[in-house]
Amino acid sequence: MDAILHILAYIGGAIFGACIYFLQFVSEISGMTYKATCTLINLYVQGGIIAFLPLFTLGCIIANKQLKNRKAWLVGIGVYCLLNLLNYIAMFVHYGFDMDGAYIKCFNELMDMSKWMASLDLYDFSGYKLNAFDQSLQLTNVYVYYGVINLAFFVVAFLLNIWFDIWLGRKLLKRNRLKV
Repeated sequence: MDAILHILAYIGGAIFGACIYFLQFVSEISGMTYKATCTLINLYVQGGIIAFLPLFTLGCIIANKQLKNRKAWLVGIGVYCLLNLLNYIAMFVHYGFDMDGAYIKCFNELMDMSKWMASLDLYDFSGYKLNAFDQSLQLTNVYVYYGVINLAFFVVAFLLNIWFDIWLGRKLLKRNRLKV
């Protein structure tokens, strides 16, 4: 079991590291600070995509005139669109528009979650070392869980949300169409 967790930690660490380097690269070419780049991409751009992509699903329902229970689907997906939009607005209210301040607030919240996960003693990463570009980094449970939470929120959940909205929209667009 230890070997599997270490392999997963290496893979997750590599993906998390690639995400960090991508954000660093974007900040270098854009002239923005790293904190501003993280805030803009991870919170506002990704949040915007999640907030407005359900409109695609709603459009698919509107386009499919033969859909059974069309009104129920319109109401259900309409409420889903509204909830996503309200969640996006709540994110702006919570984090504000100051990029550095939003980054620090989000970082602290993620660290609080990481500390809580580390307190559960699910696995001890304290002796685990990650060799990154000839630098041996001693990882603590908190930083391992910080990476896990970031990957879960900003990569996995984001991609699953996009996939779900597109999948559902395509299914609803094709459903009950008359064959020509």
